[in-house]
Amino acid sequence: MNNTGQLIMSTLPQRFPTPLAQTIGRRFVELFRASLESPRPLTELRIEFAELSLTARALRSGALVFLEPRPPKPASTPSL
Repeated sequence: MNNTGQLIMSTLPQRFPTPLAQTIGRRFVELFRASLESPRPLTELRIEFAELSLTARALRSGALVFLEPRPPKPASTPSL
């Protein structure tokens, strides 16, 4: 993502919705920009959901955002 929130390059599969990738990236760029006003601006942020892990790194020109699928957790079996 560049510093205006536009998607520059993607290695995501075609089935991943481009508008969703743009929204995710734009939010990270906005967050990094807002954090510049704090005494300790963010340089990296990681968010983990049940099925997706998001990692973003702040760059001068925007943000580098990684989207990684998370393996499903095995179903727990009750103890007998």
